[in-house]
Amino acid sequence: MAAQLTEIREGKEKLKTAQVLKICYRFKYNHHVNPTSFCLIHERFIQTEAVLQPHIYPVYISEDVARFIELDQQMSLGILNTRKHPILSHALTANAVKVIDVPRKDLDRIVSQLPDDRRRVVWMFHTTRCGSTVWSQIFNSLPDWTVFSEPDTHFYRMIYLESDFDYEKLTQTKQYEDMVVSSIQLYLNLAPKDNNIFWKATITDYHMIPIIQKRFPHHKILFSYRDVLPSGKSYFKAFANLDLMRFVVYYVLNPWLPRGSDEDRIHACWMAFTNGFSKTRCLTAIRSALPDPGVMEWFVLFWASTITMVQEQQRSGLKIKSIKYEDMQTEPAKVINEVFKYVDIPTNFVELGLEATEKDSQAGLHFDQQHRKKNPAWVRTSESVRKCNAVLSAFDLPDLDSSFTFD
Repeated sequence: MAAQLTEIREGKEKLKTAQVLKICYRFKYNHHVNPTSFCLIHERFIQTEAVLQPHIYPVYISEDVARFIELDQQMSLGILNTRKHPILSHALTANAVKVIDVPRKDLDRIVSQLPDDRRRVVWMFHTTRCGSTVWSQIFNSLPDWTVFSEPDTHFYRMIYLESDFDYEKLTQTKQYEDMVVSSIQLYLNLAPKDNNIFWKATITDYHMIPIIQKRFPHHKILFSYRDVLPSGKSYFKAFANLDLMRFVVYYVLNPWLPRGSDEDRIHACWMAFTNGFSKTRCLTAIRSALPDPGVMEWFVLFWASTITMVQEQQRSGLKIKSIKYEDMQTEPAKVINEVFKYVDIPTNFVELGLEATEKDSQAGLHFDQQHRKKNPAWVRTSESVRKCNAVLSAFDLPDLDSSFTFD
């Protein structure tokens, strides 16, 4: 009996610790961090506080567990250099050594013990293909700044861990707020203590904006955008060859059809191209583009839902400074100067920021300038334009060939 009680006590203690999982296989073509990126075997249990080390990064946080990726300590020293690793989530996957799972309750305990962080933090939300990675390079060039370029803590939880839930409702809950706050505190803990922080957000992160302004009111928020037509052309050139979303449209528009093993992929694509914005509005918009919306139409849906979401947040009183890509192209020094003034950076650093814009901001990624040259361009047809304009009209936005500017 004594031995059994000891075994039970030891089992309970293990539940309060982090579980280290050794990677035994990495899927060759899966360059993103997500719960299905690796085959794993259990290695050992460790104290949860170990995940606060500077070479361990959070991957996702759910109701029950938080997952972290451990890097080689030497390699991790350059992981936040955006010239080497423009997108953090890609770099984490490629260089993962181990995975660590932490019980959610234990994670909440250690996060609650982190000191209050009052450092300057600048967020950048964006419409994609709008120069947002250039801004990561600009801030990366500044002394005493740490850049988190698209950590995907929430994106992968929402995309891969859940396939049957209302994301918009979830974002209104205390549960979601706690997950957001925990992930922010964990990342702030990774930055050198004397550094300011620039954080480039990713898909589905837009729901975090009200929580950031509520829980971290000293953080400043930027929003980078570009007119829809050049954005769509750029997106098509970068990603259309991957054919990410066309295979699911038939099921999205005909939800009564059996989905089988494609259920999770359908959900992932839908979330990625709507940002978890109102399902009713997004379905109305994409159905108006029938028949057979293609890559360009899906991107226009993404652009329109993102613009609409940020518009609504601005109208509700949230403080968001918008930056238009076209302005950055014509007067880069002026725009950089305005942004630096807004986030309290001395204007004598503008020249340094300008120098950072002269190189390919996404060099080394599979969609950098060299790779994009090999990809097909969008072919304009009257039918494709009609579909795109139908989507834009559903969101009360200007047509494909019109310029758009935030009020």
